[in-house]
Amino acid sequence: CHKGALAAAVQQVGNTVVGVDFPSLADAAQAAYGIPSVGHDLNQQFPFADSQFDVALACGVLDYIADDLRFLRECYRILQPGGMLIVIVMNQVSLPKRIRAVLGQMDRDFSRPDGFHTLHRYTLGGIRMLVEVAGFRVVKATKCPSGNPRFPLWSWMQRCLPATLATDLAVRAVKPATAAEALTRHRSMADVR
Repeated sequence: CHKGALAAAVQQVGNTVVGVDFPSLADAAQAAYGIPSVGHDLNQQFPFADSQFDVALACGVLDYIADDLRFLRECYRILQPGGMLIVIVMNQVSLPKRIRAVLGQMDRDFSRPDGFHTLHRYTLGGIRMLVEVAGFRVVKATKCPSGNPRFPLWSWMQRCLPATLATDLAVRAVKPATAAEALTRHRSMADVR
């Protein structure tokens, strides 16, 4: 839930929302937006029952989790059959990231007091495969431009060259609705490995 703005927007359109983030961030979301929030180490088992939710949104989270596959498997556990997972991560092969790497600039910001640093670097194919290995069926995987209204030319360039300039990657996936569908999904993933 981080600072809570996205959770607040989801709640405003009539959804029930429970934010989960590291304790200091969950407290900030609850204070700023009144979002019911749970402070929890996201590297551990989630404090929720199996099949409790119909949607899980991980926006800018997976990059910072030590065991990203375990995190996704926890999302799988807490989602109802047929539930949806939406994951958004940074596109590590975008042109801006490549330029920063060539210039020797790091993604880690040692001035941040919260100590969160990028632990994983994803490509579209890599994040898609990780979500599938966690048991989900990927519905859509795409590169997302992040427009900046102060720089309309940059936004236009990102729309024209999304594969090169898109700064984020998004995956929408579903938990199989039936045990038979899950077994079929498991068998098809075994063929990939």
